[in-house]
Amino acid sequence: MRTAILGIVVLIGAVAAGCGTMAHEAATPVSSRATAAPAAFVTRNATQASGAPVIVAGKTGVRLRPLPGGTFGLLVVLKNQTHRQLMLDDVRAIVPRGSFVRQLGTHLAPFFQCKPYCSRHMVMHGPFLAQRPAAIHVRPLSSAQAQLNFAMAGCGALQTASTAPVTRAVVVYRDPLGMVFRQTVDLRSAQLALHSAGRIACRT
Repeated sequence: MRTAILGIVVLIGAVAAGCGTMAHEAATPVSSRATAAPAAFVTRNATQASGAPVIVAGKTGVRLRPLPGGTFGLLVVLKNQTHRQLMLDDVRAIVPRGSFVRQLGTHLAPFFQCKPYCSRHMVMHGPFLAQRPAAIHVRPLSSAQAQLNFAMAGCGALQTASTAPVTRAVVVYRDPLGMVFRQTVDLRSAQLALHSAGRIACRT
C-alpha cells in the first residue's frame, strides 16, 4: 500500500526547549573486562523516529505498525551527567526473545544544541541498515545522540512474535583510564510498542 511506505518523523520533549539488540542484553559486544556502571549517562526526553513502520511518537513511547520486514530508525539522546569526558562506544536496545523487532546497528554522533532551532539537530540518517558504531567523545555535562536502526520481524515470525515493549537499552562507554562500563538505561519516550498485532497480510 502506498500509505505503508510513508515514514513518520516525530520530535518531542527537549526540542521545545531548544535544538540542540541484536537479541538480548547479553549479546552486546563488549570487552570481557566491562563492569556494571554507575549512572554516568541519562536519557533525555527527546525522541525522533522515522521509517515506514512508525505510526506516532509521544511522551509514552513510539508506536509501530506490524509491517513485516520494515526498517526504521530511533534516535535517543544521552547526557553525560559526570564531570569527566567519556568515550561512548555503543548503545544496544534490550530486545526480548522472539520480539517483533531486532536491532540492526547503531550510529553515534554529537548532540548539537542551538537556539531556537538548527538543521543539525537530531538529523536521522536513512536507510536504516546494519551499521557498526564508531566511538565518540562526550564532554562533561554534554550530550550525544544514538540512532538505533531496527527491522520488524518477517511475516511468519511476526504472526507469533512477542508484543512485549522494548523499554531499556545498554550503554557501553569508557572512562578516561580506558575502563569499559555497561550501563542499563530506561528508554522513556523512546520505548517501542507494537500498536496492534491484528491480521498481517504476507506478500506473495
